[in-house]
Amino acid sequence: MKAELDTETLDYMHRSTTSLKPSSPWYVNLKKDLCMDIVFALDRSCSVPRDDLVNEYRIIESAINAIEGFGPDKTRVGLITFDYGARVVFGFDDAETSTREGLLAKLDELKRDTTPPEKCKTYTWEALKLAREDPKLFGGSDKNSERARILMLVTDGIPYDKEGNRQDMADNTLAEGASNDADGIKTMVFTVKNKKGVLPPKDFFEQLAYSMRWMFQVENELVEDFGAFVFPLLARFTCPYKCNEAIDLIYVMDRSISITTPNIKKMKDFYKVVTESFSIGDIRSQADPKASVAMLSYNRDVYRHFTGLDCMDATCVLGKIDQVPNTHEDFTVTNLALQEVQEIVNQFTRNGFNGIHPVVVLQTDGNTWQVGAKSISSPKVSIAVADALRAKGIDTVVVAAPNYREDPGLVELKGIASHYVFDLQSSLTSFDDLIPIAPKLVKLVCDMYKQNSENEV
Repeated sequence: MKAELDTETLDYMHRSTTSLKPSSPWYVNLKKDLCMDIVFALDRSCSVPRDDLVNEYRIIESAINAIEGFGPDKTRVGLITFDYGARVVFGFDDAETSTREGLLAKLDELKRDTTPPEKCKTYTWEALKLAREDPKLFGGSDKNSERARILMLVTDGIPYDKEGNRQDMADNTLAEGASNDADGIKTMVFTVKNKKGVLPPKDFFEQLAYSMRWMFQVENELVEDFGAFVFPLLARFTCPYKCNEAIDLIYVMDRSISITTPNIKKMKDFYKVVTESFSIGDIRSQADPKASVAMLSYNRDVYRHFTGLDCMDATCVLGKIDQVPNTHEDFTVTNLALQEVQEIVNQFTRNGFNGIHPVVVLQTDGNTWQVGAKSISSPKVSIAVADALRAKGIDTVVVAAPNYREDPGLVELKGIASHYVFDLQSSLTSFDDLIPIAPKLVKLVCDMYKQNSENEV
C-alpha cells in the first residue's frame, strides 16, 4: 500500500543556518527523543543587562521545550551561573528539576531574581572547571558513560578578574576549555552584547567552541532563532531504540561515484546501527522468529553481499557489512537494484509467511542514472519497479542521503518510498546526520511492520 509520506520524517534533516529562516515550517513539532547531558553556564556579571539575563534563561527554555523527554535515560540538564566565582544552581539529579515542568518552574523563579552580582567580575574559567569536576554535573559517578556531554556557555565578555591579570585569566579559561575538550565535553558558545551594545571578541571564544558551527554571536535575541540555528546541532544525540519484531530487512546501498569513499563508510555505519537495533536470529526458526538482514549495493552493477540465510545474529551481520567495499564507480542503477530485491525476497526471506514482512531500506543520494547514459533517467524507471514490489507486499523505506546538486532526485525517491522518506538532501547537510535518524527509522519500521500487522498507516 502506498501511503501519505510522514511529514515529520520527511523533514528530519540538519540544515545550515545560512539557508533557513526561523519561521520555516520545518520547525513545527521538532521535539526529539534525545539522550545527552547539558550544562548551561550563564554569565551574571554586572555588564549583562537585566533584559539580556532574562533572555539567557529563555534560551534554556527554548532547549527544554524542544526536547522530548528528561531523566537518567533521556536528557539531563544542569545550570551554572558565574560572575565573581561560579556556582551550581541545580545539577543533573536534582529532584526539583528532573522534569520539564520542574525545569520551567525553576527558570521562572530565576528570571524573577533581581539580586545583583557581588562584584563586577567574570570568572569564566571557574565555570568551565566546575562543569567538568562537580559531582552534580559532568564530574559525577557516570562520567565515563557514552552519553553526549554538552556545555552551553552564554557570556557577554572575556574573562575578567582585575586589570593586572587579564591575560592570565584568559589563558586559564582556554586551559580549562582544553581540559573539557580532552574530557569529551563539547562546548557551544553564545556571545551576547554587553550594556554598551558591544559583542566580545569572536576569535577568543572560537577557541572554546567544539567547532565553528558551535559558535554563535547573538546580535539581537536568540530565542526566536533557537530552533533554526541551535537545535539541529543537538538533534544528533538521539536515544537508541530496540525492536524485537520479526522483519526481513533488505539493505540496498548506493555506491555510485557521487558518494565519496569516507561517506560510503558512514552509510555502512548507519546500517550497522540499524542492525544493532533489531534482534537478529535464524530465519528458519518458527518457534522464536527474529529479524533477518540481507544486503545489496550498486553503481554500474548490482552486488549481492549476503542474505538472511548467511547470518544468525547481529555480530555476523555487522561483520558482513564491514566487508562491503568502500569503493565507488560510475552510474546509479537503482531500478536494477530494486529488481534484485525481488530475487532476494523470493529465495532468502519468509516473504510474508506468518505475517513477517520484507522491508527494503534504500540509501541513495540521487536519481537513477543507467549505464552508458548521458543524463539521468526519468523518475518513472525506478518508481515502476518499486510499485511492482509494493504490489507483492514488499515496501521500501528511503534514506535520501546528502546531495548538493540542484536536482538531487527527491521526486524519484518520494515515488519509490512506500511510507517514509528520510530527507538529508538539503544544502550543506552532512553524512554525519545518518546515525541520528537511525532510532527514528527503526521505531517507524518496527511499529509499521509488526508480525501479522495489516501493513497500513
